[in-house]
Amino acid sequence: INTRSVVNYRVRGVPYEPSGLRKSMASVAMVVQLSGFACVFAGTTICQFFGLDPTPPLIDALQQNKMMSFVVLFFVGNLVQSTLTATHAFEIYKGRQLVWSSLS
Repeated sequence: INTRSVVNYRVRGVPYEPSGLRKSMASVAMVVQLSGFACVFAGTTICQFFGLDPTPPLIDALQQNKMMSFVVLFFVGNLVQSTLTATHAFEIYKGRQLVWSSLS
């Protein structure tokens, strides 16, 4: 804006926070992702600690192919979290007057 304008404007970026529900859902997704990581790398030990014998088939499947399980959990978890927290908000103000908004 400053390079194409005659007037020298002060430009600053400010984050637009997502709603409380979306933040909470992203936090739940993070907990699920971290729990999945724990199951991939220490699932059998965790099941033994809690007295689950035999180990559930899902945890056995995660541990049989640790690399693929980790990559899928990593990318899908991050995709869900970023989708939930994205606001795509962009607004332009001149002084206190709203000139343009992607939210309205």
